[in-house]
Amino acid sequence: MDMDLVDSDPKYKSLSREAVQTISVCANVDFKIPEEEELIDMCKAIEDMKDDARNEGRIEGRREGHLEGFAESQSQMAMKMLKKNEPVEKIIEYTSLSDQQVQELAQQMQ
Repeated sequence: MDMDLVDSDPKYKSLSREAVQTISVCANVDFKIPEEEELIDMCKAIEDMKDDARNEGRIEGRREGHLEGFAESQSQMAMKMLKKNEPVEKIIEYTSLSDQQVQELAQQMQ
């Protein structure tokens, strides 16, 4: 469909509340539907949905980054403790790494 037509003719841009709710259920998509409005601007609804998805992706990316950073710091702490010949049990207690993870780090250092 030509975007000029969508932009110039509001009947192509907005749908009734019921139509949007039907699309939302059938497509398993969560459109923000303002309660007071009978006609829903689908272009805005889709843009809002895309913005929400981007924000969720950013939050998930930050969370993963923090977890990766934490795991890296735990590994570095374990390697420092291994260099000081600290007991494996103590390293596990301080870093929350598993016995296998500590053993793998020890092998990497050799």
